[in-house]
Amino acid sequence: MGGLQPVGVPAGAGQDHRRRHVRGAAQPGRRARARPPARSRPEPLAALEGRRRRGRGAAMRLRLCVNWLPLDRELTRSLASRIERRGLWGLGIGDSPNYGELYAACADAASATNALTVLTSVTNPVTRHVSVHACAARTFGERLVIGMGRGDSAVRTFGLAPASLDHLERTLREIRDASPATPLLVAAGGPKAAAVAGRAADGVICGAGRDPLTLRAL
Repeated sequence: MGGLQPVGVPAGAGQDHRRRHVRGAAQPGRRARARPPARSRPEPLAALEGRRRRGRGAAMRLRLCVNWLPLDRELTRSLASRIERRGLWGLGIGDSPNYGELYAACADAASATNALTVLTSVTNPVTRHVSVHACAARTFGERLVIGMGRGDSAVRTFGLAPASLDHLERTLREIRDASPATPLLVAAGGPKAAAVAGRAADGVICGAGRDPLTLRAL
């Protein structure tokens, strides 16, 4: 018969369609299919990352912080030391009447480390007078970051009302006047509190989760 025969099959046995034919060869009555062009090899990951980064500004530095409720002074010192040895940026210490005193715990963490940032996460302007916050800011300097909100468990436990946004902003400004080197953050769950951060602080502790509408409002 005319045409090409199956590979490795004697002449006359070409009618068996189950056998494999020569790749790329035209079969009787059919046009040969053009082979698709070879795909280019993918770029190495490093090259792709380099192209993505070109034209952008400097990469944002990721800082890792552990939040902690001070149960015990020795535990606070031990935890702070371990965090610094692991290369983390800071230790955030909660402010609640159910645990140890906030600024005493900050002092324990700072004394057990060399450069670890200590963060109040978070305090409020109600249960401590502004003079207490200002004295702490002057004592710790740049090693302390004061995170402050309107007040939650530390306030409600005693039947007190959270601070107004005006009260929060006044407190932040007075702390800034007392210790300009101390970074200030505002715990914000909405655009009004975020606006206070924009006017009187250095940043936001975002309590809005990952909801895109709320994040855009912030």
